Amino acid sequence: MSAPEHKRGTSSVLTASLPQLDPQLSVADAFRMALAGPLQALRHNLSHAGPQEPEFVHQARVSVRRLRTLIHAFEDLSEVPAWRESLQTLEASLRVLNQRLGEVRDADIFRWVTLDTLRRETGPELLPALTAVEIRAKARCVAAYAAMAALPEKTGGGPVFLLAERLAGEEAATALAGTRQALTQVAKAQLRKAHARLMRAARHPKRLTPAQRHRLRIAVKRLRYLTDVWASLWPQKLSRRYLTQLEKLQQALGELNDAAVAGQTLRKFKAGAALRAIWQVHEKRLIAREMPRVVRRLAALDRSPAPWH
Repeated sequence: MSAPEHKRGTSSVLTASLPQLDPQLSVADAFRMALAGPLQALRHNLSHAGPQEPEFVHQARVSVRRLRTLIHAFEDLSEVPAWRESLQTLEASLRVLNQRLGEVRDADIFRWVTLDTLRRETGPELLPALTAVEIRAKARCVAAYAAMAALPEKTGGGPVFLLAERLAGEEAATALAGTRQALTQVAKAQLRKAHARLMRAARHPKRLTPAQRHRLRIAVKRLRYLTDVWASLWPQKLSRRYLTQLEKLQQALGELNDAAVAGQTLRKFKAGAALRAIWQVHEKRLIAREMPRVVRRLAALDRSPAPWH
């Protein structure tokens, strides 16, 4: 599910540029290059995000996820206490930012996608109940956007940007100078670990609960964004094939997660039993359609030659 594209005025959504790495680069240089793209995209998209610009919010969230993936990947490459402490502080700031953006995105999805589905599947006798939910959904959207607008990062400042820019300077060069592994070895170790984590989360996929599907989705996203970081070190054809499988998995699991979150929101809004029942039928249809695809794509991913092999 995704919120509809609204007119974006004079500015375009910016997606994070991916680093073009050389195997001879230092780990510190790779970190700086990988950090630059999502930071630039986050600053741009946050500054333009507003109630009429939902795609800017979405791309800002993607940038935050990319930055958090980088932190997890590079934190263990140095024993320098100050480096690890700075990364943990940055992660804490990103977590707050991600929560606020997530609230906005969930509010947008519910207002523009969930309610649209309910309107198509609800009879006239339930119109008053649906109208009451719509009023709550609009108020939730207004509150979520107001909270986002109050973030210090909204205008290009704030702890996320200050910390990230500091880490990308001499602090990275000093902290990562002792890393003896070649860049390709660092990349292989990280990707093998992330791939194994995903496959553990994917055991018995047909029996996954909504919470387990959500954890699997997070594992898919982390592996996808980590693969993006290192993709330029491997043959493009192999990287593209592997990333395509991850993208399809992420899309299917994202739809299922959006539907589960929408069901929770209907309960929070104290929607009547009839409306909740309609949504449950819709969600069951979605699960029946998407889970066989998820199972096939997991199997295809497991069979696909990993680009780092």
